[in-house]
Amino acid sequence: MTESADAGASGQRLGETDVEVAVGDLSAERAVQPEMLWAVVTQLWDDDEVLVVLPREAFEHWHPRVEALECSTWGELRREVPREVYEEICDLCGYGTFEAYTQHLDITGMVPLPGAHQMAAERYDPDATPPADDEPFRPDNIGAYADGDWPPAAAFLMYETLPDDILDEYAETWMTVFNGAYAKISVEHRRAVLDDLAALGYALTEEPRLHDLVSWQ
Repeated sequence: MTESADAGASGQRLGETDVEVAVGDLSAERAVQPEMLWAVVTQLWDDDEVLVVLPREAFEHWHPRVEALECSTWGELRREVPREVYEEICDLCGYGTFEAYTQHLDITGMVPLPGAHQMAAERYDPDATPPADDEPFRPDNIGAYADGDWPPAAAFLMYETLPDDILDEYAETWMTVFNGAYAKISVEHRRAVLDDLAALGYALTEEPRLHDLVSWQ
């Protein structure tokens, strides 16, 4: 007696419920597959073409913060950016807690900035409130922006988020004086990097807006 071609390993036919469960498991596995976004961009400071690769979560967190730098007044900032981004900028400008005002000072490079917390304490006013809507907003109102920590450089995010195997094999890495470790991947490694990330289980999507995370620097 021969078994049916669509019988399971136990010799029993898979019912519709079994098939639905199997398909559901596969869909769930695809849904949690990590995703990397990539783009080839030109660095403004040296005109080099580089490969920028970041997890989608990092991009979606930082891109609205980079867009916020284009606002020209505090009113535009309050109206146009997500509430959490507006509140974060207020904190970094000193209109929140002292801890929030100085959080970026925890990012250090080869040389911790001497006296940074003391200088911040001298500038901090616990009674300060955000400027009126018609007051001009400039990125350098944000101390962490002026220090080069907020938003962080794409090279910093790459060093922090890419798999160690990718960094070791393809990236040029270095420690900055004040702003942490950076990673740079030459465009000549694009195909190999993307192939290796795919082999590690990442979904890959080209995202031209990654350029925005480089262009503000």
